[in-house]
Amino acid sequence: MEEFFLELKDMEWPFGYTDHDRVIARAVVFDDEGFFYFVRAFRDDEFGKATLIETSGGGAEEGESPEAAVKRELKEELGAEAEVICRIGVVSDFYNLIHRHNINNYFLCRAVSFGEKHLTKDETEDFHLSTLRLTCEEALSEYELRRETPIGRLIASREVPVLMRAKEILDKRNAKRTYVTLRERPELKEKAAEWFCSKWGVPEEAYLECMDDYLQGNTEYGWYLCLAGEDIAGGLGVIENDFHDRKDLYPNVCAVYTEEEYRCLGIAGKLLDMAVEDMRSRGISPLYLVTDHTGFYERYGWEFLCMVHGDGEESKTRMYIHR
Repeated sequence: MEEFFLELKDMEWPFGYTDHDRVIARAVVFDDEGFFYFVRAFRDDEFGKATLIETSGGGAEEGESPEAAVKRELKEELGAEAEVICRIGVVSDFYNLIHRHNINNYFLCRAVSFGEKHLTKDETEDFHLSTLRLTCEEALSEYELRRETPIGRLIASREVPVLMRAKEILDKRNAKRTYVTLRERPELKEKAAEWFCSKWGVPEEAYLECMDDYLQGNTEYGWYLCLAGEDIAGGLGVIENDFHDRKDLYPNVCAVYTEEEYRCLGIAGKLLDMAVEDMRSRGISPLYLVTDHTGFYERYGWEFLCMVHGDGEESKTRMYIHR
């Protein structure tokens, strides 16, 4: 899914000039029961008197990445420990009244636990910040209700499209997923080759050559896909050598990838297990893979073996084995 981008103008107050940008990190937060979390704020300032609903978030501090900022803001405003599922996108909008351009970075986050909030004095005494736990439909109704004020309309115009995109991502994550080999779905060959090419930059023709050998029975080194409907949510392959100098360590699992919006669902782990079992059933074991990751593959029975030189690379990378 392409990253969301929306550019809005402030139609509530006349434009004079803009004298600063504010980089903001915000999150659409959900829990495992399907509820979403927002902040309730009450304003009585230059923007007028208003009761508001808004996603949790705030300005990024100097040198702070948007992802780090959103995790900090969630702890402060909601008391939430959360995992970032994916970046939804960016909304660019303006507050003409205070001459500000807002660069809103939105993330989809899953609430893991809740604890103590760490609200500022302004957030407690001036805005009376509190937490709202709503269904998507309830949140949309609340945004519509708060369009009664100019600042409420600005916020709703920015956040309703983001919430709808977040719901779309979650619906895709919750869709039925199937795990197949390319031999089971050979009609996906071109689509899969294009998909792997887009993720890793290896020429599409190279993938097609390996896939044709597999489909024609010239090799048992397979290709494995996770499908969400007919969309490819994740995939990997098995090849002779994944571009490194240890040609004696083969075959290699390669091109392990899960689309960002489908991460944290165990897809990569299931694909790895699927490949290991399929290869073992054909008398092919052990398997090897090269990666810069530490702590991930160990969860699925892989062990660090040694360091290897990637083709054309100065530094070595990690080689794992599944026995």
